[in-house]
Amino acid sequence: MYLKEIIICAGILLASCTTPIPVQQLTTPTPQTAFEEPVAIEYLEMGFAQYKEKYWLRAIKSFENAIYTEELNEAGLLVAYWTIASCYMQIGNTDKAASILYDFVLVAQDVLESKQQYSAPDGSDFSEYFELEDKLDYAVHYINIVWELNKAL
Repeated sequence: MYLKEIIICAGILLASCTTPIPVQQLTTPTPQTAFEEPVAIEYLEMGFAQYKEKYWLRAIKSFENAIYTEELNEAGLLVAYWTIASCYMQIGNTDKAASILYDFVLVAQDVLESKQQYSAPDGSDFSEYFELEDKLDYAVHYINIVWELNKAL
């Protein structure tokens, strides 16, 4: 029963990652000089390209690097966490996916509770465009299912 719910939840999670969001709207611009490490926007672009090519582990590393730059705004963090969790689901690591989704939940709750609004590519509110409340519900549900499965072992 629980495994079927994880698969359904994973399918919803993966399907929702296909909505393109311009990476420029997910970062705070930082000037880059020659021979510097890539900035967050470049890591995001690499991660999306690797995700599209189904290089899950490379995509995870690129999105993690984008997070480590500390240049992502909250919208950028949400997209990065969501996509990393999706990659972990693709490779069958439900525990890591749940762990990343926990980080997603914390940021999502902050975004929904704050008055800070991020714009989507079409000018609408990012939370609505990204279907943040729905993703938050799925993330919480997924985490609970994985927790129940681990508790049963």
